[in-house]
Amino acid sequence: MKIIDKFRKYLNHNEIKKILHSWSWIFSYILRYKGQVIAFSCIGLISTAMGLFTSWIMKDLIDSVTGQISMAIAPVVAVYLGTAVAKIFINALTNRVSLKVRLNVGIQIKNDVYDRLMNTEWTAISAYHSADIMTRTGADVGIVSNMVLSYIPNVVTALVNFIGAFFIILHYDPIMALIALAGAPVTVLTARFRFGKATEFQKKNRELASERLAIEEESYQNLQTIKSFGLVDLFSQRFRNFQQKGFNVAMDQNRYQNQMMIVMGLMGQLVSYSCYGFALYRLWKGDITYGTLSMFMSMASSLTSSFSSVVSLAPTFIKAGISAGRVLEILELPAEKAELTEKEKDFIDNCRQKSLTLVCDNISCSYNNETFVYKNSHMKAESGKITALIGASGKGKTSTLRLLLGLMKPKDGSITVSDEDGDSINLGPATRSLFSYVPQNNTVFSGTIADNLRLVKQDATDEEV
Repeated sequence: MKIIDKFRKYLNHNEIKKILHSWSWIFSYILRYKGQVIAFSCIGLISTAMGLFTSWIMKDLIDSVTGQISMAIAPVVAVYLGTAVAKIFINALTNRVSLKVRLNVGIQIKNDVYDRLMNTEWTAISAYHSADIMTRTGADVGIVSNMVLSYIPNVVTALVNFIGAFFIILHYDPIMALIALAGAPVTVLTARFRFGKATEFQKKNRELASERLAIEEESYQNLQTIKSFGLVDLFSQRFRNFQQKGFNVAMDQNRYQNQMMIVMGLMGQLVSYSCYGFALYRLWKGDITYGTLSMFMSMASSLTSSFSSVVSLAPTFIKAGISAGRVLEILELPAEKAELTEKEKDFIDNCRQKSLTLVCDNISCSYNNETFVYKNSHMKAESGKITALIGASGKGKTSTLRLLLGLMKPKDGSITVSDEDGDSINLGPATRSLFSYVPQNNTVFSGTIADNLRLVKQDATDEEV
């Protein structure tokens, strides 16, 4: 019961809960592509089985050559070579299939993320630097898409390889099987420590990637301003400070990795030499053949490597979970209400030739529940009249336009548009088509000026442009 309680407590740890929640999102894509995942797992299983079979065949081949057993050599050689060639073609097929599925999964996830972000409330998404968003939707999504296809097949093949090698050794010599597993307790005992460090370094690396992109993006986009105000040295020093920060994190991670490599390497060497020594001892006593010795060493190596592969799945699980969590953080931001109600559709369709009145009634405006830009304000604008918003910088002119366009919501009060018949609707994201908007800053997208003008009417003729 104590072990179960500890396990439950471990699962309830905040970081673990976040990673498990992130993986529930990854699994939604795994289920979507379950056919490809199953097929890829089957290919991996066939390749693993052929590898184990090759080691077994090699035993018989060596024993045949050394005269330990009476068996025709040619058929054994043919089976061995056929298996080796088949593995080459299976690996090529695996690479081809995995690339195709991985690209499709990556495209699908990026499409889903892009669509979701484009329909997220502006105030929520604007709290993130554009470079941070690009890192999350680029590198982090890439890590997730790789996991969708590869993680379960890797788990299956590693476990099958481990179990297969273990039982083959166990069949011939139980003591040898126990020696080959001698390093397992050390690996298990250090798992929690390695989990914590892997989580820590993965978070730092993803945050540094976002920070680096932000620094470079701001520098290159504002190069004219930086040069004009003589800020080149300042920004160069900032970039060097960041580079040093990244260097320190990389060296800390490398020190930890080297420490683990030494511990696990020494343990691996101890297990390998123990297996080799015990196998030689059995050969010296005449208990096993040279073929069995070769198979023991091959299986012991396969057992050790497959166990390491199983253990390495935990850091991979953490890495993918953290990247998925970073993507989910922005996906779970509140979405805009972009769908028009029937009332709003009828109003917009029928108001084209009517006089309209815009009324801001007792509205208050603030960003992210912080200091108010203004409180309890009123405004009225009517068709056929020019209404100007005049005020000093920071008094709310741009903020009011954002309210009218539904980019923000008033903290209090209401904004409505009514027609001459007395019908009215509240303004929001879905009612932006009621407005023509000329941005204050220069906003030009990729392409020609004509391409930019056609963004709002893609079938516009040259005369209309």
